[in-house]
Amino acid sequence: MARQFSFDNAMLHFARADGPRGFLWKYLLTFLIATVAMMALGYVAMRPLVDIFGDMFTMAAADVDENQMNEIIGQRMLAVFGRLALGYLVMLIAGACMWAMFEACIQRRYVLERGFSIGFGGDELRLLAVGLLWGVMFFGAYFVFIIIAAIIFGLTASVSGGNSSILALGAVAPLVWGFGWAWIAIRLSPAAAMTIRDRKIHFFGAWGATKGRFWPMFFAYLVLSFLLGIMVFVLNLVVGGTVFAGMLSIAPELEALDENDAEAIMDFMRSPNLIGMFSAVGLVYVMFQALAWYMFAGPASLAAKTDPRGGGITQAPDVFV
Repeated sequence: MARQFSFDNAMLHFARADGPRGFLWKYLLTFLIATVAMMALGYVAMRPLVDIFGDMFTMAAADVDENQMNEIIGQRMLAVFGRLALGYLVMLIAGACMWAMFEACIQRRYVLERGFSIGFGGDELRLLAVGLLWGVMFFGAYFVFIIIAAIIFGLTASVSGGNSSILALGAVAPLVWGFGWAWIAIRLSPAAAMTIRDRKIHFFGAWGATKGRFWPMFFAYLVLSFLLGIMVFVLNLVVGGTVFAGMLSIAPELEALDENDAEAIMDFMRSPNLIGMFSAVGLVYVMFQALAWYMFAGPASLAAKTDPRGGGITQAPDVFV
């Protein structure tokens, strides 16, 4: 069913999106599997760092002299620096590709009303270009903010003479920058959806799709943030209670450990029960992260789908001038 752009439709687009059923559970499960695969890749790519941290713990438990330990760790870090740099690069590329794959999957659902599909092709390559533009823009804006903030703080400090009201003006700068960045980010937020919609790279062209729609989108994101905050609070209570109960069940084993026996401590940390418990907790939060990503993509996707300039599946008569 065609939906016009409005505050409530933008906020609830994640629940009202048209298309074949069964998308969400397939998306969440695939995201979970992909995250586990990324963790395994990260372990292989950054294995030298994992080994170094393990040795640090062992030396600390064995009460090795701190200066000696720092020297040993420093030498080992230098020896594997090239390997770690390569591993970091591999993880950076793999992470970018994973983002592009799932962003494309979400946008095909929202904008094109398709069922679940995951892969890597032209859509994903175009989204990588959009992501790169977002990164360049963010770091450029952050760099400009640092310069402007330094100038403002310098001027207010030099002319304030200890006047707290003038100094407070300088403290407002981060808030102004934050709102300014939110304004730009929301105005350009349909870029990914438009890229999937038209199968060509969009970025600054997304500005027109949000003309007159900033405030409905702003409050849609605000309400979604509030809703997700409540969900996080409840999730933390449930997970925290579960972990606390789990720790109580293994408390006798923990109390029986000799703090000077590094090998016994490492064996305890590698125990299936402990690893299983914290792995389950981690996977729950991964699923929640995937759900939050899906929900937050809704408002911008609806703006692209109802682009008043044309191109979307649904045309929007409610254009604010």
